[in-house]
Amino acid sequence: MDFVDNQVVIPLESFRSTVGLFERSVSVGIKSGSERMLDIVRTEAVGHMRAIRNVPPGVEDDFSINETQAFDEQVKNIRIGIWIVGMGLTILAFIVGSIGIMNIMYVSVTERTKEIGVRKAIGARRSSILLQFLIESSLLCVIGALIAFPFAQLIVGSARYVAVDLLNQDWASVVSPLIPLDLLMIAVGVSIVVGLLAGLLPAIKASRLDPVEALRYEQ
Repeated sequence: MDFVDNQVVIPLESFRSTVGLFERSVSVGIKSGSERMLDIVRTEAVGHMRAIRNVPPGVEDDFSINETQAFDEQVKNIRIGIWIVGMGLTILAFIVGSIGIMNIMYVSVTERTKEIGVRKAIGARRSSILLQFLIESSLLCVIGALIAFPFAQLIVGSARYVAVDLLNQDWASVVSPLIPLDLLMIAVGVSIVVGLLAGLLPAIKASRLDPVEALRYEQ
């Protein structure tokens, strides 16, 4: 079945006068009105088509009936496959990204030990130091997400162009060439959560530093 975006509906008489009725295959669209009428409409359509094409009893149909449900099922399977692959890659990216952010924040805490000691000596609270490092780790993740958005859009657009325009894969037309704004907002929110989780242990370490020992620290 051709994808619906590649179909044109014109009156039968116009089609007959333009290209002839028997030079090409003819498709007839039928709406059942409701799902419970689908079997009845399918049976009546088969009966009418057999009568129109003079198909004798016991002989196999020389025409085919395609239902949109079959296409919907195909698209559903494709989306499930994309979702499974996407979730696997996302989980892997979370693990690798979290480890990277955590290491960066630990290095930051080590390099700024004396600074933390000075802040604590003049009255900084543990909560303020904890919040500072959590904000820094979250901003680090958000900046990474903002940098990745254009590359992700380029990959999605290029993949769809190759599949639809170069390989003529009609099923790929259901994939949007643009990443929806709500998904981008979700990605930003997830980046903030990952930043908070990855930076939690380094932030706790920074907030618990003893001010005297921190002032004595030498790199």
